[in-house]
Amino acid sequence: MNYVLFMQFYDESVVNNNYLQRHRKEQKSKKFKREMKVRAQVEGTISELVRFHGLRKAKYKDETGRQLQYLLSACGLNVKRLLKKIKTTTKRRELIPSVI
Repeated sequence: MNYVLFMQFYDESVVNNNYLQRHRKEQKSKKFKREMKVRAQVEGTISELVRFHGLRKAKYKDETGRQLQYLLSACGLNVKRLLKKIKTTTKRRELIPSVI
């Protein structure tokens, strides 16, 4: 192996090793764990919006239209979750008003 190539490879591996060590140390911090907990909660919601509510592709070219699409998709998801929660926590006869 050429000496220059060897030194370049060696330098890159040392840099990469230092990078890994820094990030492994960072992953043990409380701040990192707190941020990852929030990220884990949000990723499920984002995945649902992308897969089932059409956020994979923007339907509008301008920023205002895209923001409107995001807001309406989020509202739709919230309504869907609310209705599911109501359905599981109440009995069907409670939802239908009695006729006198």
